[in-house]
Amino acid sequence: MPFYSNLLVPGCFPPRLPRDRLVIQIFIPNTPEPDKPPLERRRHPRHQYLREISICPQNGIEFTGTTFEISQSGMSLATPNFLRVGDLVELFPILDQWVKAVVMRKVGAMYGFQFLDLTEKQTDALKTLCESLPLFTTMADI
Repeated sequence: MPFYSNLLVPGCFPPRLPRDRLVIQIFIPNTPEPDKPPLERRRHPRHQYLREISICPQNGIEFTGTTFEISQSGMSLATPNFLRVGDLVELFPILDQWVKAVVMRKVGAMYGFQFLDLTEKQTDALKTLCESLPLFTTMADI
């Protein structure tokens, strides 16, 4: 029987408390322990990567952006030009070549891209590149 069973008005569903009783429920979200970092939801760790990148959306009008981090599966970059989540683009130079990507998220002028159709050779080269770079934790690191 629930701890508040003596406060319930019989026959009411959902349970209703009498007006002369006040129950306060406090929700405390799970917080990481101080010595443990929060869980990372990404497939691959991000690494610092400060470069100017060319972006070519499907309309063919090329513009530039600045990337701050890269992983084996994608990168983020800032540009004043407008893109939509789901837009397909090509990015250059990623491994000294054009790489297909999709816009996965947008926050202001910051965009997150996921690389598409990488060959095994490109995947291995990205892994090698990332392993040579320092880990990205915050923009303050840049």
